[in-house]
Amino acid sequence: SRLAKLTKLFKLMEQCFQAKDATTDPTKVPPAKAVARVLSGVLSRRVAALVMILVISTPLLQYQQIDNAYMAHVDSFGRYTELTEDAIPASDWDAIAADFKDFYKEKDMHPIALTVMNQNGTSEIFGVSWLNDFGYIREDSKIYIASAVGNVEAVISLAPQLQKESLYNMLTILLVIAALVGFTASFQHAVDQLIVIPLERMMNTLKSSANSILRSVQHIAHEKGAEEDGENSLFNEHDIDDEVEKILETDMLEAMVAKLARITSLVLPGHESQFVNESNMDQNTKDWIAKEYLHESSDKGSNNEQDSKRKKGSTMHSPSQHRSTLMRRSLQPEKNINSPPPTAESIQQEKLAMNINTWTFDVEGLNKKDLDFTVRFLFHTFEVIEENNMSEKKLSAFLTKLESGYISTNTYHNWKHAVDVCHTVFRFVVETQAHTFLTPLETMSLLVAALAHDVGHPGLSNGFLIKSKHSLAILHNDQSPLENMHCASLYEIVGKAEYDIFEGLTPQDWRTCRKIMISAILGTDMIHHFPLISKMQVFYEMHGMPLQKIIAAGNCTVDTAPGMKDSANRWFMIDCFLHAADISNPVKSFDISKKWAYMVVEEFFNQGDLEKSRGDDISPMMDRSTTNIFSMQVGFIEFVVFPLYDALIKTFPSLEVLLRNMVKNNREWTSRRIDELRQDTRMIRGDALKADKNHQEEDKLKGRLEQLEVKVDKAVESVLPMAAKMEEAKQRYEEMLKVVATASTHFSGERETS
Repeated sequence: SRLAKLTKLFKLMEQCFQAKDATTDPTKVPPAKAVARVLSGVLSRRVAALVMILVISTPLLQYQQIDNAYMAHVDSFGRYTELTEDAIPASDWDAIAADFKDFYKEKDMHPIALTVMNQNGTSEIFGVSWLNDFGYIREDSKIYIASAVGNVEAVISLAPQLQKESLYNMLTILLVIAALVGFTASFQHAVDQLIVIPLERMMNTLKSSANSILRSVQHIAHEKGAEEDGENSLFNEHDIDDEVEKILETDMLEAMVAKLARITSLVLPGHESQFVNESNMDQNTKDWIAKEYLHESSDKGSNNEQDSKRKKGSTMHSPSQHRSTLMRRSLQPEKNINSPPPTAESIQQEKLAMNINTWTFDVEGLNKKDLDFTVRFLFHTFEVIEENNMSEKKLSAFLTKLESGYISTNTYHNWKHAVDVCHTVFRFVVETQAHTFLTPLETMSLLVAALAHDVGHPGLSNGFLIKSKHSLAILHNDQSPLENMHCASLYEIVGKAEYDIFEGLTPQDWRTCRKIMISAILGTDMIHHFPLISKMQVFYEMHGMPLQKIIAAGNCTVDTAPGMKDSANRWFMIDCFLHAADISNPVKSFDISKKWAYMVVEEFFNQGDLEKSRGDDISPMMDRSTTNIFSMQVGFIEFVVFPLYDALIKTFPSLEVLLRNMVKNNREWTSRRIDELRQDTRMIRGDALKADKNHQEEDKLKGRLEQLEVKVDKAVESVLPMAAKMEEAKQRYEEMLKVVATASTHFSGERETS
């Protein structure tokens, strides 16, 4: 009863401190708490039963006999001696003593001595001892009794009574032990039935069915009817078994359920909305994101179609048939004492080479000669020309022809943008050490796709082409008309013998290269942006940490990189690199980012002017009279760039510096917009409504900036330890390249001398 009252008291205290919005409906109790409640009830009932059994049984096993007959005997002897005035002879006392002893034969006590003194207590009238009849008796088992009147004393042994009490106490202890053991087993049985056995069944189900679940989840991500290909999967069944063996069942269950929940949320329809926080958006940004990035009306099936194209009829290359891409030189060149005297051109090229492997390399500021050198440097850094039997002469002709395919009057989508994107994917490959798990064919395909991804771009958006019923939109059924045109333009160029840089490829490699480049270029359409982020996060959940560890250990190859044995995963990573590079301006230094931002906005405004002249609705962010470049860049960074690069650095922590650059740029754009608002407020004194609106926008901008900085700090902090390890591995690789280069120079010198 007291235990029940105490339990009720605890529940009352819990309700008193419960949050106001907390659930009180018992039907809405979370599953874990419901199990805890049932378990608590079962255990409480068993505890109550245990307490009741002990309370009832213990008194039955207590032995405490209250018998004061010996005191009555001794008192009667004392009164008898007083009445007879010590006249009783010793022979009578013998008979009295014998009767006294015989009286206790059947009792659990017995006298062991009797002494009778005279009235004055000076001499003994009678005395007898039966101690020898009973053997040794402990002193604490004896009771010494004296009569209230007269001088009679007796010694009584309580040994039999104490022995019985000890026996019952031992039985009580055994009962308690048996009850505790029994109820402990009962408790364990209850826990087994409620938790352990169901958990064991769940664990067995997970171990046997986790791969089926993941494949089912993956199937949701594809259009109904698309072919399933076990090799082209982001999920690897061996990864599940490895995780199961390494952690406790409860931890593994929690981790697996959490992982399945994250994966499911990333592949179910409508998952893109999780990246878009409309509460922080102004109307222009909402319209822009919805039109250019979500674009639901024309995006249905497009991404799945792209995946389907990748799968149907694809011929998978066995990783063992291709080795990793090798770097043919260190990106930290050392001066060669045997080199000829420097010229102005060689000095400039050396400066470019020293700076080309940095995020501060400014492609926009290069002249044509420097652009040519940069592109050739990128291709010659990796052993892709030799490995793919590429002709140097045709490569030069191809690059010249490809450059002419870009419209030089475009302020943004021009040849410099193509070289900038190519340089960025080059940096991605170097910093992430992706060349260790990409084959030479795949690395070459990535570099070429980067250079060609916007060839022939008219400076207009897909939305405009579709809206205006442009021939490109008609030709490609409104499905990524620009990107399809870029792919077609590329293959029109290489279709001519003098520009065919792929002539040295086998038919199988030619088809593979074409699949990779088409997939990557089509992936630059912004309607694939958020689905790509989701896939990137799924890839991280399945392979991210193991891949990081093997890269940091310096043992990464096509065969050993987790998840990279499947060519679909490698090609997906190529898609990610090219798309991330295509929108990489905000993650570089502000000086570089600012120049590209103004150029792309000017191109947007030119389209807006065209739409206005045609009498069409002006597309979001393309009206030069209403669009604010500062607000536009803040929204672009926060809602478009950050989600992608946040997902990217989870898998490749060595790119964390880009997130830090991004938040610096966002801080700069925010500061400029706030300064603009404050200046506007000073100029409109007297317009309280407008001033209040400016203050609200300023406060909102500050809050958004603070939220973004917190997210970036958290993301960077989580990857810094692994980023340091991956940087060490990269440095070791660089040192190895230097040793190889030194040895090669030495042996070349010896051959020339001989």
